[in-house]
Amino acid sequence: MNRVGMRRDDSILTRFVDSVFSLFRLAEFEIMFVLFFIIAYVIFKDLVNSFNDRCTNCVWP
Repeated sequence: MNRVGMRRDDSILTRFVDSVFSLFRLAEFEIMFVLFFIIAYVIFKDLVNSFNDRCTNCVWP
């Protein structure tokens, strides 16, 4: 007997793409959570870097 959702006449590429999409559906929250922190880190790093570059002759250390 075949597993549900898998047919013998599907190509290997179709089965691979289906498995990738099912993994993405399973781990969607975790993927979005990690992407949020990566994007926030890049934006925050860019903001801090632009502030530090502007203030080269400041009194504050």
